[in-house]
Amino acid sequence: MDKDAVARAIKTNGGRVLEQGFHELFDTESIELTASQSRRTSVSALEGAGVLTLKEEVKKLGFVALITDSHSRSTKYLQALALNVPCLHLRWVNDSLSLFHALSFARYLLPAGLSKYLDPNGIIRSRAMRIYDPSGDDVSFEKIFQDRDLLLQGQSVLLVTGKSKKEIERRQPFVFLTHALGASNVGRCADLAAATQLLAQGQWDWIYVDSDQTSVADAAAELFGTGAPAKSTKGSFKKGKKRKRDDGETEELLAKGEIAGRKVRVASAEFVIQSLILGALVDE
Repeated sequence: MDKDAVARAIKTNGGRVLEQGFHELFDTESIELTASQSRRTSVSALEGAGVLTLKEEVKKLGFVALITDSHSRSTKYLQALALNVPCLHLRWVNDSLSLFHALSFARYLLPAGLSKYLDPNGIIRSRAMRIYDPSGDDVSFEKIFQDRDLLLQGQSVLLVTGKSKKEIERRQPFVFLTHALGASNVGRCADLAAATQLLAQGQWDWIYVDSDQTSVADAAAELFGTGAPAKSTKGSFKKGKKRKRDDGETEELLAKGEIAGRKVRVASAEFVIQSLILGALVDE
């Protein structure tokens, strides 16, 4: 049974298939970033509470899962990891339909992904989550979502998004993931110069940078070190976790620094991905 056949089977039997991703279940208008918003200013305002809110029409949903043929680094798969949603092999649908009820998903649960934290060469990490009866009367997606691990709970996160439409669209999935991981405040800025201005205000715990544009180490040097333009924003920093890239080069995942007495961590998208796979922040 291929993915299209599975989707048809789910719909035929009264299920719902999300076309784009799990963000469709949430009111995300307030956390979406457009190119026009970014071009008005290089520094964005503080976003406020990082609480994701389910749409009213989906609050009564029962069992929700990602159905696929393998673990991956796709946006949908990462969303499932962040939202406490089980990722199941396609066969779960076929076997459940054959027996006319939703089966326990224990034997169909796919792994979290390829962890470079456990092994620099990469090793498959199992998914650690509670197994429950999908057809149980007490199964509620709202409750499952509320019980997720909040890896960034109480943290303030600033994303360096870039200015072009392409750059902004590439960063959008991480805006949602940051909210899903429980950040208390999420802000955005266009570049490192704007990030330096915001860091001077002393209200940020994390800075996300795009490793395709600048490495974590280079960003940290500009934000904390000799590259920082203002003395008031300078501070010491040390290198953090690394991972081995497919081309054999070592990629910095995290750098830690201090500004005005506040500890600040600079991280890349890969840091977020590896933390979701591990089920914990990879620097802890």
